[in-house]
Amino acid sequence: MSWQCGEDSVTKTNPGVAPRDPAGSTGDGHSPDQCVPRLLRRSGENGYTIYFIEEGTVDVLGDAGESIAALGPGDTFGEIALLVTGKRTATVKALTHLRALSVFEPDFKRVLRKAPDLERALRRLGGERLSQS
Repeated sequence: MSWQCGEDSVTKTNPGVAPRDPAGSTGDGHSPDQCVPRLLRRSGENGYTIYFIEEGTVDVLGDAGESIAALGPGDTFGEIALLVTGKRTATVKALTHLRALSVFEPDFKRVLRKAPDLERALRRLGGERLSQS
């Protein structure tokens, strides 16, 4: 997945949909570094996707806009909405160019049926994050 610059947000596209030029443009005239910080997810939105960060950094913001955490490669966000509340509980902004694996809810549920330990670990992570907010 790649991220495209927008007004106040970043939208994901599939590779090949918005071709990159050799200079690393995102296809809309911006370099990846010019695309940040950009809003990825807003608190209160319905959550149907979990994200696993491969490269880059995001900032997790609380209700008052305060930074709660910075997440990077190997981290995830979106688990609370999928597994606990159904709604996003924090706003997430990209701080750098970001590459992340996004898994939509139906696919995620199929994975969890085959990997119950993953579900337990993500529920524990979501509980810890909720207790810190």
